[in-house]
Amino acid sequence: MKKRKFTLFILTILFIAPTGFLDVSDAAVDQYFSIDLLTPNTEAERIQFSQLIESLLPEIGITVDTNDFTGWGDIGPRTWSYPLLDFDYIPTYKEGGYDILFVRNFIDFSWNPTGYFDSDSQIPIGDNFYQYNNPSYDSLLESYLTELNPSLKTSYAYQLQEIIYEDLPNIVLYYPMGQFGERENVIGVDELLLAMATPRYEYWDDSSDDIVKFAMPYDYGSSYMGWNPFYSAGYVEKLWMEAVYGSLYKRAQNTREWVPQIAAGMASTTNGLDITVEIDSDAMFSDGSFVLAEDIEYTYELYIAPDLYSDARWDLNPYFEGNDSITAVDTRTVTFNLSQEHPDYYKLLSYEIIDKSEVEPAINNYGLSIFTEVPFTGNVGGTLVKSCGPFVLTSLYPYLSKADLVPNIFYADMVLRKHPYLSELHFEYVSSKSSALTKLSAGDVDIIDSMFEPSIDDLNITGVKAKNFTYTSYQEMAINMRHPYLGTGELTPVGNAEAAKYVRKAISHLIPRDQIINDTLGKLGIPGVTFCSPVHHVFDDSLQPYEYNITLAREYMKMAGFGVITTPTPTKTGNTLISIILIVSIGLTVLTKLRKIRK
Repeated sequence: MKKRKFTLFILTILFIAPTGFLDVSDAAVDQYFSIDLLTPNTEAERIQFSQLIESLLPEIGITVDTNDFTGWGDIGPRTWSYPLLDFDYIPTYKEGGYDILFVRNFIDFSWNPTGYFDSDSQIPIGDNFYQYNNPSYDSLLESYLTELNPSLKTSYAYQLQEIIYEDLPNIVLYYPMGQFGERENVIGVDELLLAMATPRYEYWDDSSDDIVKFAMPYDYGSSYMGWNPFYSAGYVEKLWMEAVYGSLYKRAQNTREWVPQIAAGMASTTNGLDITVEIDSDAMFSDGSFVLAEDIEYTYELYIAPDLYSDARWDLNPYFEGNDSITAVDTRTVTFNLSQEHPDYYKLLSYEIIDKSEVEPAINNYGLSIFTEVPFTGNVGGTLVKSCGPFVLTSLYPYLSKADLVPNIFYADMVLRKHPYLSELHFEYVSSKSSALTKLSAGDVDIIDSMFEPSIDDLNITGVKAKNFTYTSYQEMAINMRHPYLGTGELTPVGNAEAAKYVRKAISHLIPRDQIINDTLGKLGIPGVTFCSPVHHVFDDSLQPYEYNITLAREYMKMAGFGVITTPTPTKTGNTLISIILIVSIGLTVLTKLRKIRK
């Protein structure tokens, strides 16, 4: 019996030995230099993947001294608001600047990349806190911004992306996705346009009752409130405004290209500076009066008026030097004379229109204070919410954060040539995700906003569909291009900027993008490539994400001159040779013991 037990014990050791002894490392990587990470503390997911990347950097010889989880108030002075006191550039983190910053960036549908990497936008003039400087990039950007031919413009966009993809002043981690919860009977929603607060409500419908109730995550008191297009409004205010105010051009449903809304056709221009727009002969306000060229002219004059201080003024002023820049040629024709070219001039034609015949007398009687009054109150009444869009605002309850709308029966855009499908559209504030999900499940609301951040499991509800979309934004690691290892490369063994680029490529190959998306984002993301989102029409889909490959990352470190010299030490990854030697040794010992027992 003793012999049998001993034999069983030894065989058990032999059985488990390969598993245990193979679980050792092939090497420990020597550490070559240290950096500091700067991570905004505003998102739990960002903190999580920042810590993951921090733990991986030693695999290629980079030690992280500090991962500074802090707020934007501390980040600004280290990056785009660096005061240029001790240095005439943004220095390293230890010197008061930064090394690598985790940040989410947004570029609108028009994909105007001005201000990110162009030399003219370096701080303190602009927001190029990367301190990236590339004359070839600057030249291509100028060509992209001024080109009117769509094919050539796209070609320039591709080349810009390829340069940044190669040089890596930023390392794009992923493109975030969101999702709305919708009742199955809701149709016609373009979720990306909705997420950007520019939805085409005239396409929406509900097959059960032609009524849509939308649950919002924020109330009307959550930020400074503008009650019309002239003053700053939050996301939830813009939701109802987009239903009310028409404009010459809007983003198209699904394609997101510019299309006419109350214009008669695509604007004509010969040089990108002089633009002529014809108004659709069927364009009307909600009282049945026609939208005239003088309404367009007057609206834009208000936007750029210095005494109104409209938020839009700062966007429009560089292109319109005075009131004579916008001219009503006749009742249906408007000309726009730009002082400089705009990279996407249709955007300049997408501002919301008001009725001059009502607004001008109200200003003459009560002054500009009407622009700060809540609709249907004070002196403003319903003057500033008179609609030439698809819906009419019937009631607004600021303290309840509710808005009720019905169709504008006189609305007919150039595509539909009919009224909206819905008979009613309602917006209401719901205080929490759990409450929103309960209301959605019960059918008390038809759509819950993506900003409730419902997960895939949250929306596994009978009668409910999860509708996801990809944002125009991207999460990145911004690189300080004046850093001696990451940017200039002066402290690398090779000692030049090319070596620093190899270090950046090594870091990019160290990022497990799929793991971050699956484990941290609940699968709501797409691996990042460059500073253009897949939803942009100029996205270069020939570029592929840098693959997660530690071996390749180490090769790039060698190209930078570091060599990645390794020292064998046991860890959890395993060394097969050592394991085999140990197993053979145990096997010989067992055989010896068995012989002795038999004797």
